[in-house]
Amino acid sequence: GKDSIQNFSTRAKHTRMPYLSITRLKLKSPLLLLPFLLKTEQVIHQIKTSPGFLQGKLLATLDLSMWTATLWVSEADLRSFYQEGAHRHAMKKLSLWASEATSGHSSVTTDMI
Repeated sequence: GKDSIQNFSTRAKHTRMPYLSITRLKLKSPLLLLPFLLKTEQVIHQIKTSPGFLQGKLLATLDLSMWTATLWVSEADLRSFYQEGAHRHAMKKLSLWASEATSGHSSVTTDMI
């Protein structure tokens, strides 16, 4: 089997260093995959329509690790996204779905991920 990668992007304009967010979680059980993926589709829709979103990638591995990388015009745009909507609702389920979770973000000198 292969890992699965999904790319998505927008055409938001930016003139300063973009802001990168990386997240990883590991699902507790394969039985949680379907509800997780259904919620992920809602979050991806929110990302794509969020002000300041530039591009993103999803990676799902065979060991049920789920990775995201998203690039934003600014830290404020990222914060606005993750504090509301489908993402905020999904975060309430994190302890039910994930045995491990981590995230990090930083300004970067590239506009591609």
